Amino acid sequence: MSDRPPAGHQVRHFVAGEDTTVAKALEQHFQLSKEAIAQLFLFGALYQDKKRILEDRPLPKGAYLRIHLKSKRFPVETIDWKSRIVTDHPEFLLVDKPAGFPTIPTVDNRIENTLQQMRNATGLDLKVTQRIDAPVGGLVVFAKTPRFQEWFNRALMEHKVEKWYRALVQKPQTSGRKTHYMEPSERAPKVISNEEKPDWLKCELTVNACEKAFDETAGPVSPEDKRYEVLLQLHTGRTHQIRAQLSYLGSPIVGDRMYGSKLDLPLAPSPVERIALACVRLKFRKGEEFEMELSPYWKREK
Repeated sequence: MSDRPPAGHQVRHFVAGEDTTVAKALEQHFQLSKEAIAQLFLFGALYQDKKRILEDRPLPKGAYLRIHLKSKRFPVETIDWKSRIVTDHPEFLLVDKPAGFPTIPTVDNRIENTLQQMRNATGLDLKVTQRIDAPVGGLVVFAKTPRFQEWFNRALMEHKVEKWYRALVQKPQTSGRKTHYMEPSERAPKVISNEEKPDWLKCELTVNACEKAFDETAGPVSPEDKRYEVLLQLHTGRTHQIRAQLSYLGSPIVGDRMYGSKLDLPLAPSPVERIALACVRLKFRKGEEFEMELSPYWKREK
């Protein structure tokens, strides 16, 4: 997880001029109420000397405090989290992550994410193996044991886990393997190039199919109503990779304003940010072959 504060959020910095406590510093120097301070601890929105803290503690003179005054919230209470379980295997849990919700804790909110909500729903100490961007939906594997977590993470690094995605894009895309290079930066949107450059990250995916996602039989379709559904296989797992590559190729994902989309999802408005990208198929072998596939959320949502 990146330690970079989210853009646009209220982040404050404080260096203790004398020995005090975290709570006293927040109350005296930021005029925060006891309730507001308790919420900051609850959400893990406080960092002392770059380490997240969850309860009041001494703050020695010279200690550095970073405060995320306004955590980005996610309406986790609107989701039936148990119903998101696709496969309950003895070694792992396969979950259909709802689009718009983080996979893991964010820098300013450790509670309202898929991992923590699945832990709450199952009572299991689930462990992270992979993650997909918050606006993206679809299949995510959580390990039940450290042993499987280690095995799956190694399988990912060795490209032994096959991952397919579906996306709605604004322009048709040709089939074939797409190779680009990404600037190694924490900033977003990501910068992509056709040319290999020193230290830039190789990004590879294969577009397997591209089909019209609109009906022309009833008459002409306006440009803003034309969407194309792409099936692709991801070979490398860079942050924002699919989003950045498709945008670079002139086919931004529907709803993805960060990467140039000017079209909305063909769904009712949502309180969370969602884009038309979903992990729809996973395949790997551990003793026996495991494979699971589901349709993208925009085809299942009423």
